[in-house]
Amino acid sequence: MTAKATHHAPAPRSSGGWLPLVALLLAAACSDDGDADSAVASNQPSPGTPAGAAGTSNVAPSAPTPAPTSTETPSEGNPTPAGPVAGDPPAPGLTPDTAAAAPSADAGVPAPPGEPPAPGCAPVLTDANKATVSTAIDELFVQGDITAADRYWGEPYLQHNPDAASGVATFRNLFSGLVSPGNSIYDLSRVLGECDLVVIHGNYTSFGGPTFDMFRVAEGRIIEHWDAFAVGAGPNASGHGALDGPTSVEDIELGPQNEALVLGFVDDVLIGGATGAVGDYVSSDLIEHDPESQDGSAAFVQNLQDRAITYRQVHHDIADGNFVFVMSEGAVGPTDVAHYDLFRVEDGLIVEHWNGRRDVPLTTASGLPIF
Repeated sequence: MTAKATHHAPAPRSSGGWLPLVALLLAAACSDDGDADSAVASNQPSPGTPAGAAGTSNVAPSAPTPAPTSTETPSEGNPTPAGPVAGDPPAPGLTPDTAAAAPSADAGVPAPPGEPPAPGCAPVLTDANKATVSTAIDELFVQGDITAADRYWGEPYLQHNPDAASGVATFRNLFSGLVSPGNSIYDLSRVLGECDLVVIHGNYTSFGGPTFDMFRVAEGRIIEHWDAFAVGAGPNASGHGALDGPTSVEDIELGPQNEALVLGFVDDVLIGGATGAVGDYVSSDLIEHDPESQDGSAAFVQNLQDRAITYRQVHHDIADGNFVFVMSEGAVGPTDVAHYDLFRVEDGLIVEHWNGRRDVPLTTASGLPIF
């Protein structure tokens, strides 16, 4: 069902190219104070796991079976109240109820007679999966309807937030005491997708703060989740916060080209260390949302060097028009981390950057790696 390739190694140098499982309320209350990066990156769960939920499929299954309500003590993230969802609305005429009609991701992109299908998936599948995630997040975290967990999450619900166990029952049990009708705990800024992967970028208003949540969707159900908090809320020295900036996906047809550009930048500059080539990929007027840095490609490179930020390997990427999201493995000084980077591309150059980060833990509640 998955057509979008997962990257387990850096792209060749020649390539030029939900909810953040809010740290369990209990876990948050008991955790020791630490530096901002550590608290934000590795010790708190996110939405899908209260603050980090697993991916959702856009093909809604008929007569979904409600997940059993668990009575065990929640062991996942903390929730966040907020205002109405502000991201892009589902594609016209496409809802989770009609998503089942979307072609399989395995169908690929039509090719001329005699040629194999191009890699990827039909755009309608991506649109359906984005609609599924957007609706699920809105009904659960904005409208406060706990039964949304029964309609949109499915087994196996694989949890990569280190503080949360896998399973829909665990997820539902955790949020049953955190959401209530009319009590919004989340603000969505942007939603991006490619085939079975969907990433949301938003704010858990009552816990966690700005967060990236990535989900995998299969047959209309969210079945896997990864998340990381933003490095900080900001504003930074240039006046930009962790979530402000453009939210609309544009230039859909340029998605593959923009993906190649960003992966080339990650491979050459971030992994390869060729900082002198940054101008080949990044505008000198880069708009930077990292609270520790400021605008400009030169400042971006300086921040990497000052904080000893390194990259080793790309694990996932999502290209949706002018936006490209990349989850990578790397480090900040001696601390191994998962880097979450979102780039906006315009006229062949990276013109804007948002980021998040999570420390790599020794163990996880689900037994799954954070990548």
